[in-house]
Amino acid sequence: KIKNQTLNTLELSLQLQNINKMKVCVVGNGYVGLPLAVLAKQAGHSVLGFDADVKKVQMLQAGESPIDDVLDSELEGLTFSSIPGAIRGYDVYIICVPTPVNPDKTPNLRIINAVKQTLLDNAQPGSLIILESTVGVGDTRRIFGGFADRDFYVANSPERIDPSRKKPTLYEIPKVVGGLNDASTNFATKFYETVFANVVPVKSAEHSEATKLLENSYRAVNISFINEFADFCSQSGLDTDHIVDAASTKPYGFSPFRSWIGVGGHCIPVDPHYLIESAPGSKWPILESAMTAMHARPGRLALEHVDPCTQKVLVCGVSYKPNVSDVRDAPQADFIKSLLGNKIEVEFFDPLVESYMGLQKVHNLSMVDHYDKVFIMHQHECCPELNDIRELDHVVTFC
Repeated sequence: KIKNQTLNTLELSLQLQNINKMKVCVVGNGYVGLPLAVLAKQAGHSVLGFDADVKKVQMLQAGESPIDDVLDSELEGLTFSSIPGAIRGYDVYIICVPTPVNPDKTPNLRIINAVKQTLLDNAQPGSLIILESTVGVGDTRRIFGGFADRDFYVANSPERIDPSRKKPTLYEIPKVVGGLNDASTNFATKFYETVFANVVPVKSAEHSEATKLLENSYRAVNISFINEFADFCSQSGLDTDHIVDAASTKPYGFSPFRSWIGVGGHCIPVDPHYLIESAPGSKWPILESAMTAMHARPGRLALEHVDPCTQKVLVCGVSYKPNVSDVRDAPQADFIKSLLGNKIEVEFFDPLVESYMGLQKVHNLSMVDHYDKVFIMHQHECCPELNDIRELDHVVTFC
C-alpha cells in the first residue's frame, strides 16, 4: 500500500508538470459539457467531446452547435466522436451527462453507469475522472471508487451552468471540487485552476456532492414558498412582485425569489430528490412538502383558469425559461396534460421550440381571438408581439 501511494505521488507530480496542456475528454456534449469543452479549449487544452448521440456528434462535426449558449464559431479547434475507442489515451475525463429521475422521483443513474463501463473499457490508470453530473451524496465513491483502487484519480465537481445567463460567465463562476482522496482533490484543483478563475476545494467528494444538492434544494424550498405566498396575494388582491421588491430593500437576511407556474430545467425539479434519496429512511418534511407542492402546482393552476366552456387554448412559451429552447422538465407539460385530460384542445406558440408534446405549433398570433383562452407562460426577447395581447380579456399571463 505504501509503495502504491509513493507511485501515485510520483505519477501525480509528473502529471502536474503538464497541467497547462492536458488531453481532455468531455463526456456528454449538451448544455453542461459543450460550454465546458469550449472553456477548456480556450485555456489551451486539447479537447475531445464524446457523446453517444450519433446525430448530435455529426452535427458538431459539421460545425453546428446544438445549444443556444455556444456559437458555431466556438466549436473550431474541438474534435468530436461517438466511438468509445476514441477516448483512449486522455489525461482528464469530465463526465457531464444527464442524471434524471424516474417517474416515481427516484434517481436514474443508467447513463452514469454506462459511462462507467465505457471508461473501464478505455481509460488508462493515472488519468483523472471528474464527475460533474448531479448525483446523491456518496454516489461518486460508490460508482467510481473502484477506479481509485486502480490508480486513477477521481473527483466530484458539480456543474453550475445556468443556460442563457451572460453574467457571471462560466469562467467566473467559482468551481467546487472534492476528490475521493487528497491526491485526487489536488489533481482536479490544479487542472480546474487552468480553466476557471476561482476553484474551491472541499474536504471530499461527498462534501462536493452535498454542496450542489444544498444549492438547488435551497432554491426549490424558497420557490415553493414564494408560490404559496403568491397564491395568498392573489386571493387578497395584492401584488406579489411589488412586495418582493419592497422586501428586497432589506440589506441582509432576505433573498428574492419570484413565483411562477412551477420550475423546470435539469436542476431544481430533480436535484432535491437526489438529496432525499441519499439516505433512505431519513425524514425531509420541509423539502418533501415543497417538492410535492411544486410538482402539483402546474396542473392545479391549469384547471383554475378554465371553465366548462373552454374548448381550445393557446399556450405561449413552452421552454422551461425565457430565451432558451430547452424544454426538459418544463412545468408547462403538466399544465398542458391537465388541459388535455379535460378534453381541451391545446396549441402552442414558441419560436425557439420546433415541436412539443405532439401539439400543433402556431407561428404567429394573428388568430389569437379564435381561442377561448391564451396563456402567456413567459416571454422570449424575440417575442415582443406578446406585449400586444397581454391586456385582452381572454389572455392569462404568468410572467
